[in-house]
Amino acid sequence: MSPAKPRQGGIWVGVVLIGLAMLSAALLAVGGSSQELLWQLGFIAPTIAIGLVTSLFSLRARAPKETLWFFGAVVAIGAVLNVVVPFAVAGRVEWGLIVPLAEPTGSDFLGGLYAPGAAFSATASWPPLTVVVGRAFTLADPAAALRIQVAVLVLMGLAAAYLSARLAAKVRSASSVSAANESSLPVGVFLVVALWLGTSYGFMFELERGNVNTYALLFSVLAVFVLVRWPRVVWAPALLLAVAINIKVYPAVLLVVLLWRFRWRALVPAIVSNVVLFLIAGPANASAFISGLLSLGGTPFLWAGNHSAASFAVLLSQQLGVTLPIVRYLLFAPALFVPAVLWVATLLVLVRQGRSDKGTVLMAASSVPIMAVFPTVSHDYMLVFLVLPLAVIVAMVATMRPFSSPVRSALFAAVSIELAYLARSVSLTPIPVLANKYPLLVGLQAIILVIVLVCADGTKDAALPAGST
Repeated sequence: MSPAKPRQGGIWVGVVLIGLAMLSAALLAVGGSSQELLWQLGFIAPTIAIGLVTSLFSLRARAPKETLWFFGAVVAIGAVLNVVVPFAVAGRVEWGLIVPLAEPTGSDFLGGLYAPGAAFSATASWPPLTVVVGRAFTLADPAAALRIQVAVLVLMGLAAAYLSARLAAKVRSASSVSAANESSLPVGVFLVVALWLGTSYGFMFELERGNVNTYALLFSVLAVFVLVRWPRVVWAPALLLAVAINIKVYPAVLLVVLLWRFRWRALVPAIVSNVVLFLIAGPANASAFISGLLSLGGTPFLWAGNHSAASFAVLLSQQLGVTLPIVRYLLFAPALFVPAVLWVATLLVLVRQGRSDKGTVLMAASSVPIMAVFPTVSHDYMLVFLVLPLAVIVAMVATMRPFSSPVRSALFAAVSIELAYLARSVSLTPIPVLANKYPLLVGLQAIILVIVLVCADGTKDAALPAGST
């Protein structure tokens, strides 16, 4: 096939996106006030922009660096539409248009970290380790402590983005990349994902509440980084992952990566480190945490900003006008089944390809969406965890060969949609079921599975942990 035809195929991907967006805009234009129409068109505008960028990408991108520039442009456009346009339409600067505000500011930090730390009592459904972390913040008054927390979250977010970019460079699609591109790839990926994180509504939500998802993110990424950097060391990644688990429970999914890499050798480090950190604040706080967790899971707050499968099933039933509990259960089952199948399929493909650094990072990236959709309570500040899978798929698409492939253009468009809409505020979408991030998270899983299949190279590590074969 001549180079012109693949480029033409890529242009058609962009044209189709623009056409679908314009059709949706025409349907939304029927009825409603002008203010509602502006918000609705604001939701569709990123798709039109991504269609145009995809067409230009198909004509121009010839190297990883150029592809990363295009991804950066997508993130920048999404940031403008997500942050700047709402203020312009409303005629005022009001962060409540983007982040669901709560009183007082930093309510999660004050009620879930600072107050339990001062009382040294697990009064919230957060793991006992957070009581110890909260205790350290009590050295300052609440207002100063909240400012410190915000600064810590920003620094941890940047560090997690940097480490994710370093890991992403390990899984590039092309087996041979020029020295110039190889050295610039981590920097380019870092700039893209750092810009995405800093302008994403999920991270703004995290800062406004003062939550600790970014703590768990950093230690999770550190665990994977150490696992790749020092492949014979088992205790260090096990301990780092245990810290993440004992700050937020859902990184426990990443234990599958540790067990795959080390098999039975990972059991003792994983169990011992988690038990010690779980009991670090005493048995009473451990018991209080379990009670709080069961209570929260039994009566979850289901709304558009909770992207769990349970929340999406409820919102979908409401959109369909059905309130019967049996129907909600029928919707909930496939909402759990689909991401589970995609995840298991990805794991099976990676296991079949053999253990490698690339497989380790891809397995970790594919496990992140499961963290988000399986718990019944998974509010949108948890979206900061997507830094890792987004960094990985950006690097994979950027280094995919041939550069003019229509498949690459389609993946570019799909990843661009994820980058734009995962960062978009739940408050800027008038229909709750569309504002919910569950469909995008499932789409992210599908993209990772496609990339794993398309970019398989079967390369195994030269050095694996002793006794792991």
